[in-house]
Amino acid sequence: MFKVTCLLVVLLVACNHSPVERDRTEKKEVSLDSLSFGSLLTNEADSVYLRTGLYYVSHEKGAVRKRSLYLGSQIFSLSPTPFVSVDNVRDVQIGQAKYDDGTEGPTLILNFDQKGAWDLEHGTGDGIHDSIAVVIVGNVYYAYKNENKYNLGRVEYGFNRFTNEQMLAMKHAVIMKK
Repeated sequence: MFKVTCLLVVLLVACNHSPVERDRTEKKEVSLDSLSFGSLLTNEADSVYLRTGLYYVSHEKGAVRKRSLYLGSQIFSLSPTPFVSVDNVRDVQIGQAKYDDGTEGPTLILNFDQKGAWDLEHGTGDGIHDSIAVVIVGNVYYAYKNENKYNLGRVEYGFNRFTNEQMLAMKHAVIMKK
C-alpha cells in the first residue's frame, strides 16, 4: 500500500510540471499572414483579447495588461475599452512613408466615420490621459504621448519592418473588425 501511495504522489508531482505550462511562458510565433498574431500567455499579461482600436495607457484598477510583440515585449496597462474603436473605421488604406533613417516602408491609414472622428478629436491631446496605445488584432503596436489633437478623422502608423503580405493581412483584419 505504501508503494502505491508513493507512486501516486510522484505521478501527481510530475503532472504538475507539464510541458503545457512551460510553453505558456514561451514566446509564440507571430504570423500576420494567417491573422494569427500569437501571444505570450502568462499570468502577468495577455489573458484578455483587445479588439483593434486606440486605448489609453492606464494605471487604474481594472486596467488590462498587454505585452507588445512589436515593441520588444514591453507590458502596457491599458483601459479595457478603446476610446476609438475599430467599429468606427470607415476605410483602411496601405500607404508609403519615408522614415527618419532614409528608408521607405508601408503605413496603415485608418479613416474614421463621424463618430470615430469625434472620438479621436476629443480623446487626443486632452491633457487628462498621458499616453495612447494602438492595438491591432490584440497586439500593441504603438504607444505614444497624448500631446497632439487629431481632428482630421484619420491616423497613419508606419510599419517599416512589415512585408506587403503582412500589411494586407493587417488591413483585412481591420476590415473584418477584429
